[in-house]
Amino acid sequence: MAPEKTVGLHTVLSFAGIELDTYQMEARLPHDKLEKCRNMLQDFLKRRKVSLREMQSLIGLLNFTCSVVLPGWTFLRRMINVTVGVRRPTH
Repeated sequence: MAPEKTVGLHTVLSFAGIELDTYQMEARLPHDKLEKCRNMLQDFLKRRKVSLREMQSLIGLLNFTCSVVLPGWTFLRRMINVTVGVRRPTH
């Protein structure tokens, strides 16, 4: 067994990029991923236009966060619908 993959007596376990807290019975994003998501969203809010690649990158990040934040699926689906039909990655 690899020592870095074993954990002693802790109530918070990090698994697949998500923190699982057995004491509070919740799943949450680690602080670094949450900060990355906030920064990316703030950057997008300042812009008037984004390319398809940039939008897909944001959708990928938000797709991961929706595994913890379930009400985000509706918003994410609307973002995916915006990209449907756009063929060129620079548009």
